[in-house]
Amino acid sequence: MNKIRNQMSEEVDAFIPVIRETYRLITAYQLNRTLENEATLRLQLTYATKEMQKFKPLLQQKWQVYIDALERQHRFPIRDLIFTFDMAIHQMHLRAGNKGLTREGAQVDALSPWGEKMKTFLDERRKGVS
Repeated sequence: MNKIRNQMSEEVDAFIPVIRETYRLITAYQLNRTLENEATLRLQLTYATKEMQKFKPLLQQKWQVYIDALERQHRFPIRDLIFTFDMAIHQMHLRAGNKGLTREGAQVDALSPWGEKMKTFLDERRKGVS
């Protein structure tokens, strides 16, 4: 059972366009890695992260770390933020089910693993260190 989809279905419906726009900008950045595209994507990630806040209390604490990391995006390279956003959406279970959310046009295989800064941050947050 998915608490977010069941308890906040209207909020999920309102969030879908934000997710789709974020994935569209991720794809645009991955196809053309300019500073302008990165800045546009970071701005969208800031907006999407702000919108995710309403869902955060319904996530298990161990999964809230992804939203925590996105809140501190200035600390991380864009490639880590892309993967972290994707994991946050996945943990919110908004990619499955009747919502039909997918990485339209993006290739998941193109995402590289997290960098050291992000791995350290995620590990620290899971251990309760901020």
